[in-house]
Amino acid sequence: MVACENSFATPGMLASLCRNCSTDYVSYRRRAKTFFWALVLRLFEIAVWLHVLRSDFALGLAHTRGSTALHAAAKHGHAPLVEWLLDNGARQSLHVKNAMGCTPLDVVQVFGPYHETSALLVQAIMSVEFEKRHGSLRQRASGGARHGI
Repeated sequence: MVACENSFATPGMLASLCRNCSTDYVSYRRRAKTFFWALVLRLFEIAVWLHVLRSDFALGLAHTRGSTALHAAAKHGHAPLVEWLLDNGARQSLHVKNAMGCTPLDVVQVFGPYHETSALLVQAIMSVEFEKRHGSLRQRASGGARHGI
């Protein structure tokens, strides 16, 4: 996930890093490793939520906990990485909310404007919703045919 925050990262780099990874790795949610860091991140979340801190640094830390690689790439507007992640198993992260309650599309709006990245995420969300509806229609059609309806 850290590679998604690097402005010089490319889809090829992610592909080589994730060559033997499962889709669960691409959708891994970032968590603090120790109680101390969990507390620090939570304090930043509260401070940003209360509008006490407004710097980019504070905002970035507040959006760290619970974020996926898709959140990280969206936060920095890395459209090629977002596209690669979506093509390699991160579609399940489209509706995941980080500790600040933001999905990757929300993160683009908070840290953006990144129009290309936003368009990729909207397109992916729409295709997932279409697949859900289309799949349920297909199941109903095939189920109805089997039961003689």
